[in-house]
This record gives sequence, structure tokens and C-alpha cells, in this order.
Amino acid sequence: IHMMRGELELAEVDARAAVDVLQVAPPLRAHALATLAEVLLGQGRYVEGLEVAREALALLDKLGGIEEGETTVRLVHAQALSVNQAHLQAREAIAIAAARLDEKARRISDPRWRQSFLTRVPHNARTFELMRSWAPGSIPNLDDDTVAASEIEPRSSVARSSSAPPRPL
Repeated sequence: IHMMRGELELAEVDARAAVDVLQVAPPLRAHALATLAEVLLGQGRYVEGLEVAREALALLDKLGGIEEGETTVRLVHAQALSVNQAHLQAREAIAIAAARLDEKARRISDPRWRQSFLTRVPHNARTFELMRSWAPGSIPNLDDDTVAASEIEPRSSVARSSSAPPRPL
């Protein structure tokens, strides 16, 4: 909530507290680390944000995936790479994020829910938005009964999170 209000100092305090408390719950801790990294990026602390994003991704990889927050972890990692001028790595990271998101979307049988999942969840929409802008033509191909990611028109107020890095690729 603090991050959405632009209260980044308070958001950082809360995110750091969550990271500490969630030592006992690694899947939730990965998401908390990504949130902290997102706050740091929003504050212009790019190097520190990248370090925390890498920690979140390493934990995600160690766990083999997480139920909630995987897209956030992968998206924030890609954004952190981008603002730190690691453009090739950022493109690779966003491609992996989009592919994982595509895998999750394919498991949603109802096309309306699938479209909602891809377009109305802010980090999901932002992932495909960055995929389109950083690697045009490389959106994953979805089955005919799936809403194609290339057809998604993210709602600008939803797709771009308030803490998106200021210098995308």
C-alpha cells in the first residue's frame, strides 16, 4: 500500500520487516525480497535493487517455483537488470518470465479468466508489455483457444506499476 501511494521509505521498512519475518517461509520470502527490490528500484537504488532481486530469484530457483509471486520475482529481476544496463540479460530474463507466465495461463481453462489473469494482474500485464517492447516478435505463441499475449492491450493504469524502473530497455 505504501508503494502504491509513493511512500517508498515506509514501503522499504515494511518490505524489510517482511523479509526478516519470512525466514521461516521461503516461498513467501522470495516474494517479499522481490517487493523490497521493487521498492529499491523505485528509490533509484539500482545496484542494491539488483542484488536483492538476484537473491529473490536464487531463492525461487532453489524452490523450483512458487505459487504466489513468481511473476513478481521474475519481472523485478528483469527490470533490475535493465536499469543496471545489463540489457541482454534483461531480455533473457523477461523472456523466461513471459514463458513461465504463459505456462500458468495455459492451465486456466476459461478464456475470460485467462485473459483477466494476463491483463488485469499488474505484474502479469507488465511482463508482457516489457516482452513486447524489449524483444518484439518474441511473445510466446499460445493455442487458438488462449488469448494470445500479442493481442493483449494492457490497461495503462494497471499494466505499469508505480514502481516500474525509469529507464526500460
